[in-house]
Amino acid sequence: MQPSVAQIPRAFLACHRRMRYDEDRKTERRAAVSFQENLIRARKARGMTQEELAAKLNVSRQAVS
Repeated sequence: MQPSVAQIPRAFLACHRRMRYDEDRKTERRAAVSFQENLIRARKARGMTQEELAAKLNVSRQAVS
């Protein structure tokens, strides 16, 4: 039988929530890095500079760097 939420110490619940938050943040960072790496690979495979890609996307070069 599982304990009710009222029986679980608050410190444990706070720690568990923090661990879940940290895991979610790690997943977000991995996704961002993966997107960045994919964008760089695709741009280079097409022989495009950052300036050319930025012009096609109508953004500044800094937005794609």
